[in-house]
Amino acid sequence: MKEEKELIIIHESMALTVRTYLSDTFIRSACNFAKQSRELEEKYIKTGTIQNEDIVNHKGFIASTIILCAAFLESTINEFYLDVYDNQSCVKELGEKSTELIKFYLDIDKPSIEKIFSILEKYTFALLLCNKEPFTKSSSPYQDINSLVFLRNALTHYKLKPHTTGKDIDYEVSKIESKLKGRFDLNPFLTGPANAFFPDRCLSYGCAKWAIESSITFTDTFFRNMGLLIPYEYYRRNFKLDE
Repeated sequence: MKEEKELIIIHESMALTVRTYLSDTFIRSACNFAKQSRELEEKYIKTGTIQNEDIVNHKGFIASTIILCAAFLESTINEFYLDVYDNQSCVKELGEKSTELIKFYLDIDKPSIEKIFSILEKYTFALLLCNKEPFTKSSSPYQDINSLVFLRNALTHYKLKPHTTGKDIDYEVSKIESKLKGRFDLNPFLTGPANAFFPDRCLSYGCAKWAIESSITFTDTFFRNMGLLIPYEYYRRNFKLDE
């Protein structure tokens, strides 16, 4: 008599949760664009000539760097809040009291924190809730980021303002210049009187480098004040621009 065997097939169902962090993508992409703008400026310094296409590309590289730096800053703090809310191990050093306080505020008013708070307000609020050393608003790196976000807004909400040599500078352009002048070297091939500070002379490799270094210094300071490991430390070697 043959022994009968029953074949049992077990179907398992499982859900996989994946966390996709974009902050490192934004800052590394910003670095790549900045390096391309540097190459065009070096080419101009070496040859003394520049093609119109290169001028257009150069301006695009700088604008992209500025926008990506702002995206890096905002995504970094948004990722921080979500890591806290989801009890990720990377923020466990905050301690239970700080973690629960942040989660409490996210539960009662998450839309305001995500959509109404400015980039700087999000960082400031997190430090306040955790009773950590705040940024000094009157100095760097806070003021650098304030100027960076102002420049990002001027680019993304750009309004054409004809520039006439010999006349008073437009108020908005003057405000941009007052925030940025002296922070970095200007565009080496748009230097004539017909070239306004914004958007011509200020969009330079020096501007891109300043934006990247200021953004990294700001987030470095935030995580150190929080007593946390810096999440992009492994990729820091990719942030070097002058090599």
